[in-house]
Amino acid sequence: MAQLCDADWPGRRELYDACLFPLDHIKTHPLEDYQFEPIPNKPDHFILYVEFPEPLTLEYNRNPHTLEYTDNIVVTDSAPALFDIYGYIAVQDCFMSVGADHGIRGVQGTNAPATVSCWFEIGTHLTINNQIQWDRYRAGMKQLVEISGFSYDEASLSKLISEDSKGNMRIRVCKEVTPGHENREVIFADHSGALSLPTTALDVPYGQPYCCTFYLKYHLKPNGIPEFYAEILGITPL
Repeated sequence: MAQLCDADWPGRRELYDACLFPLDHIKTHPLEDYQFEPIPNKPDHFILYVEFPEPLTLEYNRNPHTLEYTDNIVVTDSAPALFDIYGYIAVQDCFMSVGADHGIRGVQGTNAPATVSCWFEIGTHLTINNQIQWDRYRAGMKQLVEISGFSYDEASLSKLISEDSKGNMRIRVCKEVTPGHENREVIFADHSGALSLPTTALDVPYGQPYCCTFYLKYHLKPNGIPEFYAEILGITPL
């Protein structure tokens, strides 16, 4: 199995393309090719993987730990699945800035990881009716959740999906960051290609269409209920 963002290497784009699926068209691969795998060093946490029809052979020329350049070949038969959603960053419950106004730096005086998060909602930039798009997103998410072996109704989805009485949905995306390393750990691109996180809440690009690419994960709560969440890989402008 291979992680997608361990280092800079020529094969990354090929692996990225092999793992990326629109949330409303997840059947690009048969559902039996998806499976949740345990996350190393995170007890009771799982991430959705996709198996490839044939193993990928990739050039890997940078050690992710020493950052020294080497000549290696990686052969992988599966990797974390990735999904895209398109929309706008919701103003409500947005915690994407690194400033003290949102407490992103975690507990003062420590290096404890903190979480950046926001809700994505569908916008009118889409060429298809929003309700139809959400219906497709909802159906795709339901199928992915049930791959875990739990039913959609018994899973905890409060940190993943929000839906109002009219059926309008939002998807929450999040990422753990370490104080002092936010810009390296979260890929938030602006139109110039610069990678960063907003410094303050005023810098969050509300009202602009974005694409968010994420992994699907869950962790088992003490009562045995799986709590699902979408972990950010990248947020890029459309």
